[in-house]
Amino acid sequence: MLALKQPGDSLRSAREGDARPRNATKGAERPSKDHPHTLWIISDIVRCLHDLDRLDDAIILQQEVVDRSDSILGSQNPDTLWAMNSLRLLFETVGNVTMVVNVQETAYKGQIGILGGNHLHCVWTRDVLLKLQVEET
Repeated sequence: MLALKQPGDSLRSAREGDARPRNATKGAERPSKDHPHTLWIISDIVRCLHDLDRLDDAIILQQEVVDRSDSILGSQNPDTLWAMNSLRLLFETVGNVTMVVNVQETAYKGQIGILGGNHLHCVWTRDVLLKLQVEET
């Protein structure tokens, strides 16, 4: 049978010098600006900027995410490729069709290489490119 904690147990532990939570790691530091989780957070900020209609700021920041992701994770990493898709969406919102096509084609080539042509991300990206070709004609 498991022993139940008593109301004063956590206080006794703290008085004995064990005030750290069990899951805390000694010497743990905050993730650096180049940590993948930091890039995810920046992408969240980009979405907020988009929602605030600050599209120029959103594009600049998302381009930074793509560039840093490329240098940290590599150009063929799924996170890098997905960051490119997010950048493409911003370019589409402001009507920059040339950049939409350039970014989407680059992302598609990478997706095919690591995910295979039938993966849902590849199918979605291919559909976007086909839609763009139809709109150009």
